[in-house]
Amino acid sequence: MEARIERLPAVRETGIPAGENEPERLYRKLLPPAWEIYHHLSAVGFFANAEENLPAFTPETIERTAHQFICAETLMTALSNYGFTDRQQTALVMDVVTNNTRLSRWVPTKDIPEGVEFDVEYVPPIHQRAMGGALLWINALDRHLWQKEILITDRILDDAFWHAKSMLAGLYVMTRAVRAIAASDDDELTDAQTTAALTAGAAILIVNQEELMKSTFWITEDKRAPSRVR
Repeated sequence: MEARIERLPAVRETGIPAGENEPERLYRKLLPPAWEIYHHLSAVGFFANAEENLPAFTPETIERTAHQFICAETLMTALSNYGFTDRQQTALVMDVVTNNTRLSRWVPTKDIPEGVEFDVEYVPPIHQRAMGGALLWINALDRHLWQKEILITDRILDDAFWHAKSMLAGLYVMTRAVRAIAASDDDELTDAQTTAALTAGAAILIVNQEELMKSTFWITEDKRAPSRVR
C-alpha cells in the first residue's frame, strides 16, 4: 500500500490515460493491495465488528476524532513520509471537520430507517461502504478520464488526483489502526488514537469519494474544456 502511494506523482504527471481500445491502467494499478486489504477485513468480520463497537458518526464525534487524529504523531509522520505536505495534511483534516454534518448522514446499517428504496439487508457496514465505495470510484477513473478526454481540464485532473490521493491516505490510516489492533505489542497508537484513526480514515474515504463524483464525474458545461469546434 505504501509503495502504491509513493507512485502517485507519476500518475498525475501522466495525466489522462492513453490507449486505443482500452485505457492505460494508471489508477487501477494502485489498487491491488487495497483490494486485498478490503477482502481480508471483510472475510474476518472486521467491518461488522467495527460498526458494532465504534461510535456512530455525529458532528460531535467527527470533531473529536479530527482532534485525536491530529495528535497522533505516528499517523501524521507516516503521511508526511508518503508525500503529504503539512498543508495537505491540514486539508485532509479540515475536509472532515467542515463536512461533519454531512458525514453524520452515514449511519450504521441497523439504523437505516424503514421505507427506503433499497433492501437494507444488502447494505454493508459503514466502514466497508466507505472503503469499498472509494476503491470503486478510483477503479473507474481510468476509463472515465479516457472516454471524456475532450472535456477534461487541468483543474479536473488535479481534483481527480487529489481525491484519489486522499482516499488512499484514508485507507492507509484505517489499515494502520487495524494493524495496531492486531499487534498486541504495538504501542505507537493509544486506544483513543486507534479509534480516531478508524473513524477519521472512513470519514476521509467518504468525503473524498463524494467530492470526486462531483468534481470529476459530473462535468457540467461551465467546468468542461472549451469546445474545439469553431
